This record gives sequence, structure tokens and C-alpha cells, in this order.
Amino acid sequence: MPVKDRVSIGNLDISLVKALEDLDPHATTWNALALKAPHHLPDLSHAWISSYLEHQLEAGEDWFCIFVHHNSTLVGVLPVIVSPFKRMGLNCHKFRTPYNDQTASVDFLVKPGMEKQIIPLLLSQLKQMQPVCFCFELRRLPECSPTLAIINDGLKKFFPVSTFDGYGSFVKIEGSFDEYKARLGTKYTRNLRRLERKLSALPGVKISFLTGESLTEQALSRFMQVEAASWKWAKGSALCQCESLGFFYKDLTDRLANLGWLEWHFLEAEGKLIAAHLAIRVNRSLIVLKICYDEAYSSYSPGTILFEKMFERAFHSGEVDEVNLLTDYSWNQNWQVSKRPYYNLYLFPFKPLPIIAGYIPIQMRLSFRRVPAVQKVYNICSQHLPWAGQKRSSKEKGTALHIL
Repeated sequence: MPVKDRVSIGNLDISLVKALEDLDPHATTWNALALKAPHHLPDLSHAWISSYLEHQLEAGEDWFCIFVHHNSTLVGVLPVIVSPFKRMGLNCHKFRTPYNDQTASVDFLVKPGMEKQIIPLLLSQLKQMQPVCFCFELRRLPECSPTLAIINDGLKKFFPVSTFDGYGSFVKIEGSFDEYKARLGTKYTRNLRRLERKLSALPGVKISFLTGESLTEQALSRFMQVEAASWKWAKGSALCQCESLGFFYKDLTDRLANLGWLEWHFLEAEGKLIAAHLAIRVNRSLIVLKICYDEAYSSYSPGTILFEKMFERAFHSGEVDEVNLLTDYSWNQNWQVSKRPYYNLYLFPFKPLPIIAGYIPIQMRLSFRRVPAVQKVYNICSQHLPWAGQKRSSKEKGTALHIL
């Protein structure tokens, strides 16, 4: 790439990293900066990004990471994946932040208050690194993303397009647990009591909330075992069915445990684990990353019971302001969730091919979908024609629009 690995602009030092081992010296300050971001998500951390880059790249992809220091203090991080593809018979490249079924919401990581200075600077560096880049793509950004605010204020050298990408569910931890249960409704709380009585008839019922470095490998192995006994095995999405996925979560949970961010929530009965959560604490937010239960015990609804106990713990601890479920599945509504919108962002440079083959088509598609009759036809086609519908990850549920 036609750019220096290190450059200074005023009192800002910009460095480029292309090797995994060169990320590690930044780990401590990077993770600390992630804790200051308004997203309250672990995806922005060194722990997550380094695990992704080692185990989750697609064939043919490359990566680099840009760091910005202000007077020797880290103030900006941008991990970038370089993805090759063809458009109009031409070999093209797009830049994107890390994203797949396991990873979402990787945004510009910038010291609060410096976004208007650092984000345009990082975009300028991207443009220099690959002048023929087709676009820069950031997926599933929450509405609190400073990047969305910067883009809305106007951006030089890029045509921006944002598309709605559905909602994510969360529960605000406010008031008492009894008040929260009252909001769930009489019918649902009655059902919870019935399930608890039924479960308590089993021998050896035990609920554990585990943290600590030494628990990681054993806990992950136990989680994977119960996940293999769940619906995820039939779906083909269990961690033990994909070697690279297993390695990714092994490294990720090790790093998160070392930071003190990792939690395991376990429900046991009859001497075995029957439901589990992999959760992450980022400041005062608890992110429920993965859940599973043993289908042999489905009549006991162990996943529901573990969810209730997780909320009870959150309300009683005084240490959690929000439980973030990330998803927007129908069963989330049972827990009286609130919702926040997410958006995809595409930045097209001022070049003929990106404008003709990228920016104009996506704008036309968005315009057509605002027409009710066209939207109805599109929805019908999406259900019956595989080439007509948009791709969605298993984490998402919304109106995501893939253009590449």
C-alpha cells in the first residue's frame, strides 16, 4: 500500500500495524479506550479484534490496523479488513471493519470529544492507502455511534449511505426486581413460578455465576458440551462443529477473563449442566453473548429459569445499569425489553466505478423500497426467490441491505 507505516500530523502520530504480534503492545491502552466508548460493547476491544483477526478472516482477505496517538496517548484505533470481490468484471477491493455472525458493531474507536478530528483523519488515511477502494463498510452501528453523527454533519471525499439494520433488545436495570417482575405480567410470572417448582423437583439443582481467569478453559468446554445438546447442533452452529470458531472463542474468552470482563452463568441439575450463558461485563453493561440449553430438559425451560435468575442478580447487585441481549427475537419480548436501532454505513469514494456501480444502485434500491407497492413485491420475492432477498446474520433481524 502506498503509505508510510508511521506519519506525524501536528501533535498526532499515526501508525500502521499489519502483524498480530504488533497489536499486543497496544492491548492495555486499547482495551482502556474501548471502555470509554459510548457503545459499551466488547467488540471494540483488543481482546476481541485480535481474536477475530487470528481466526475469523475469510479466504483471500487481508487486514491492517491504524493507531492514532496524541502526545503519546492512544486516542484512535481502526481495524480494517481488505476484502477482494468482482464488480462489472473488474477486480475490486472494499474496506470493512470486522463483521460476521459472531462479531458486530465494530466502529471507529476514538477518545470521546476527539471524534470530529480523528474520524476524518482516519478516513483520509484509508483513502491514501487504497485509492481504488470500492467502498468502506461498517456494519450494525448502534444509534449512539459517533461515526453516524459525524457522517450526518457532512463528509468530504466520500458519498455516505446508511441503511436501517433492525433492532437490538436490552433491559434497563431500574427500580427493584419485584417491580420488574410485576411488569412481566401476572400470566408470565405465574408460569415462571410453575417452572421453578417443576425444576426444583430434580435432584442437584444449582445456579452459578462464575468469573475469574482460572475458570475459562473448563467453563468453555462445559458450555460447548451443553450447546452440542441444544438446537444449535442440528442447525450446524454449535462451536464444536467449527474448528476455527472453537479457537476464536478459546482465545476470546481467555483474553476477556484476563481483563475481568467475562462471566459464565450455569444451571445444573442431575449432575449435569443443562443451561448456560456466555456473558461479558463492559463497565455497567452486561452483554449476553451466547445462550444454550440441553434439549433433553426442554420441558423444564431451563433457559427461561436461568434468564430470570440473571435478571434477579443484575437488579440485586447494584453494579449493572443494562442487560444487553443484542438480538431482537420474538421471545425477547417476554422480558419487557426496550429496543435500540442499528444501522449499516457505506462510504463510497469520489471515483467513477464506486459511484456508478455502488452508490447510485443502492440509492435507487432504497428509493424503490420506500414505495409501498414496490416494498410489498420485494417482500414477496424475498420469501420465495433466493436471489431477491437480503442476507442476514443469525444475530440480526431487521431490514439489512447488502450491496456487495
